[in-house]
Amino acid sequence: MRGHQVRLEGGDASSDSYCYA
Repeated sequence: MRGHQVRLEGGDASSDSYCYA
């Protein structure tokens, strides 16, 4: 999940949503 968190910092709400799903 840490690797996905990096996308969160990028400001990708769409990607962050699927990452946490």
